Formats: sequence, structure tokens, C-alpha cells
Amino acid sequence: MVRSNHGEALALWVPVVVIVAVGAPEFTHPHLSMIASFFLMGRLAYAAISLAGIPLLRSGAWIVGFAAWGYLTWIVMGAIA
Repeated sequence: MVRSNHGEALALWVPVVVIVAVGAPEFTHPHLSMIASFFLMGRLAYAAISLAGIPLLRSGAWIVGFAAWGYLTWIVMGAIA
């Protein structure tokens, strides 16, 4: 379950990063590396908590990763527009 969830999250994350690289190569946002770090930490925490079997904390870790992905998408869409 954890592996498939990570695959789904990366399927959302990779296109956003590719759009930034192709669509706006000169674009740099001060929060971009922080957002990527939050996303990665959230996904790693999700995997560890899933293996530990703590459902409530797992949901919290998933929300952190998803919120980071959403914020990155908002920044990218703002840069493209």
C-alpha cells in the first residue's frame, strides 16, 4: 500500500517539476527548495508511520506532503500565468 501511494504522489509531483523546468526555466521561487523538502519529509514520514501502523499520524504525514504539492502547484501556475 505504501509503495503504490508513493507512486501516485510522484506521478503528481514529477509533472509539476517538469512544467517548471520546461515552461519557466528562469523561474526561481524563494520557497521552492523548502516546499520540496516538506514534500519529501512528509512522504518519508508517511512510509515510516505506515510501517509502524499508526493510522492517525499517517494521515497527518500524508496531509503535509499533499499540502506541499498543492503549494508548489499554485506557485507554478502563478509563474506560468
